[in-house]
Amino acid sequence: MLSEETIKNLPSPCFVIEEDKLEKNLELLSALKARTDCKILLALKAFAMWRVAPLVMRRLDGVNAASLNEARLGIEEFKGELHLTSPGLSDADFNGLFALLQDKKPPAPVHVAFNSLNQWRRHGRDCLARGIVCGLRVNPGESVVEVPIYDPCCPGSRLGVLPSELAACPPSELEGVTGLHFHALCEQNAGALERALSAFEKNFGRFLDRMEWVNFGGGHHITRLKRLHPELGIEEEYELERLERLILEFKRRRPLEVYLEPGEAVAYGAGCLVAAVLDLLERGTWTAVLEVSAAAHMPDTLEGPYQPPVFGAKSLGKTCPAAPGPRVYRLTGNSCLAGDVMGIYEFDRPLAIGDKIVFLDQAHYTMVKQNSFNGVRTPAILLLKKDGAVETVREFGYEDFRGRLS
Repeated sequence: MLSEETIKNLPSPCFVIEEDKLEKNLELLSALKARTDCKILLALKAFAMWRVAPLVMRRLDGVNAASLNEARLGIEEFKGELHLTSPGLSDADFNGLFALLQDKKPPAPVHVAFNSLNQWRRHGRDCLARGIVCGLRVNPGESVVEVPIYDPCCPGSRLGVLPSELAACPPSELEGVTGLHFHALCEQNAGALERALSAFEKNFGRFLDRMEWVNFGGGHHITRLKRLHPELGIEEEYELERLERLILEFKRRRPLEVYLEPGEAVAYGAGCLVAAVLDLLERGTWTAVLEVSAAAHMPDTLEGPYQPPVFGAKSLGKTCPAAPGPRVYRLTGNSCLAGDVMGIYEFDRPLAIGDKIVFLDQAHYTMVKQNSFNGVRTPAILLLKKDGAVETVREFGYEDFRGRLS
């Protein structure tokens, strides 16, 4: 964890990735692989910091990509297995992938899990001709995510082939499909996986005899454990033994290669977002304006019922209490969006202009989702090494902002 002295000297705003915490997550995932004989991929949609690719690939098997850009990053920087899964890929995307494979000649297998039978029929034969391992993303038909915006199995979902669609497909049309991929979770425990896996086997079990591999998707909060991240105030720990049992029992029933592709579990608790207090306003309760934006840098804070933990503070939710105390602050961003609010927090001391606020657990779904709304400053990216040294990996300026525009 960053010391208070180190925090004072950090630039504002900045992301700080902690090498030691990242490595502890990877060690746990590697041990899970060894005990269950499964393969684990990093989902780049959650965490794509290629500077730490060598560290990641010492423990994991490869990456999952959701676009041609992520696929290229995976091949060029991570150099392990590549699994590509997207709701829709164009002719240009596939041509780009084929050119990439011819140019880079990746040393490990490349998988494509098609999101629909239409995509398979359109592009599958071309992929097989180039040695790509082909599968289908299927929809297990069991909603286990409570927030609709994050639920891949919500009514009318476009994500994955439905059981009725696959049942109506002639077997001859599935020649070359060697695996099934399902994704149904969002930062959840093993019980949610058990429900989704049960639905998957019920709806797609009859197709598994002809398969060679199954991908359980992502959303597994595997590293949410107090012994790894005591500073996060974890209330419900991940049921690691239950996950192991599910994998081993599935492999006994089905002698198939099993993949998991967590993103948040790789980077969980491994980074923070640091921002200075720019202003303090008395508005019924104290409001702190920070040199960072929920809208631009922490969009999940606005999209979902999520509030990041803050070092040295207690979260009070998103609604101000009726009688706020003297150390209660509404933390807000520096964009023009009226709702650019991170939440209400009670600090252990009064805040002052210039103080640094440290949002914890900000490695995943932050750097990959941030935008340049209002032209607010893009946080620098720093790496806290195990020896305590701080490396500046990347700083951003006007040219980065200008380069996104025309």
